[in-house]
Amino acid sequence: MKAGSKVAAGEVIISALPFIQLLKQDRKGKLCDFCFKPGNVRKCMGCGVDYYCSMSCQKKDWKITHKCECPLLKRLKPFSITATPRMVAKAVICLQNGGREVAEQIDENYSRTFNDLLSHKDSWLSNCKAIEEMSVLFRMMRCYLGAYGLPSDDELLAIYGALQVNSFEVTNANSTEIGSALYLSASIFDHSCYPNAGVVFDGSRIFVRALQDMPDFQWSKVRVNYIDCLTGRDDRRRSLQRNYFFQCHCVRCEDPVHNDLENSFICGTPSCKNVLPVGEDSVAPCSRCGFSGYTDCVAQYWAVVELCRQRLLDEAGYEVKCGLEPAKDLLLQLCAVGAPATNETECLVAALEHCVLHPFNIWRVKALNAVNEAAITAKHFGLAMKVGLSNVDGMRYYYGKNHQTYGFYLSKLGKLCVYGQEMRRGVELLQEALTSIIISHGSDHPLARSVTELHNQAQLEIQFRNASVSS
Repeated sequence: MKAGSKVAAGEVIISALPFIQLLKQDRKGKLCDFCFKPGNVRKCMGCGVDYYCSMSCQKKDWKITHKCECPLLKRLKPFSITATPRMVAKAVICLQNGGREVAEQIDENYSRTFNDLLSHKDSWLSNCKAIEEMSVLFRMMRCYLGAYGLPSDDELLAIYGALQVNSFEVTNANSTEIGSALYLSASIFDHSCYPNAGVVFDGSRIFVRALQDMPDFQWSKVRVNYIDCLTGRDDRRRSLQRNYFFQCHCVRCEDPVHNDLENSFICGTPSCKNVLPVGEDSVAPCSRCGFSGYTDCVAQYWAVVELCRQRLLDEAGYEVKCGLEPAKDLLLQLCAVGAPATNETECLVAALEHCVLHPFNIWRVKALNAVNEAAITAKHFGLAMKVGLSNVDGMRYYYGKNHQTYGFYLSKLGKLCVYGQEMRRGVELLQEALTSIIISHGSDHPLARSVTELHNQAQLEIQFRNASVSS
């Protein structure tokens, strides 16, 4: 991609293979350890730990790291090494075998090497908890690498920091994490909570695509999201400061209208429906009609928000999957703010109709999404469809219509509607999903192909039903 060119939404900005990669343990024997794709994978005859789908993938991995790792993994049996120390070990091995000279071309004037990656060494050293964790990590590294040798502690810290700050969580077509990888070129992009580019994967290959038109493309202006867009400003900033060592001042973080919506009620006057931001200890009267009926439930609201934060976010500020019953409980408690509490989970959909939280209140949107995902996992598809349909506008607001997460959300919801015999609504959702996914993933991505197939099948079913009724 050339600086100054016109880039349309959906165009690929960068496509690259990893510098190093590591498949998740629960994917071993199912996916190839090199390309992360399914197939007839076969175990390495040397270490018996890694699996490959072809001789080609095995030879490529052997050249990069596995030639040195294979005897180390074999020697370690019957024990194993956890993900973080192994990823650092792979980086050490790669760098000591010519990896520092590897330069990935970004455009005709610019390439990127491992030495260009930020490591934030000083910031890690100022974090007492991180120092303790790194001390344990370095001991594990010495046991694992043994006679192979380690770099100095200072260099090891720089490698660890570069991996922590620049690695990507690799996901499959279902947005499920399958591993982690470091990409030299894709690590160039800074963060925004309102990104103009999105990241998707096909196996271990990364694709960074424009989510918006860029009439004057500049590498320095491309932004991706480091953390989930469905996270409140204060939690985003804490997470970014803790994990990436910067305070975010993007357009979304500085937008007072957006920040007011994150924690807001909807005006209680039926004809008004104005946004009423929730303060620390009060809700200001409505500026349009003067409604002031929420003053007594502010403390209740913040108590439930704190409970949501504990159940839906981990210490680092990342999303935590929630079971169906805990997710429903959170949603019911949010719906009970400003209304009589109920513990009857079968009244969940009815409770939503009387919820005083604004439809774009971020905790309402998060709780609805948590119930939707948990209900799908528990095969409660009717509930998943109902809560999912009520949350489409909220998901679009926080992610944007072209974001990869929103497109995937619509594809799930469309599928639920189709199999729930809501054919016309399902086709509408799948069409919107496909429009979004072609931009975020590309028309050749496995997700785009599967959504296209389901969309076409649903359309044929509708045509068949119409023909049957006519006859």
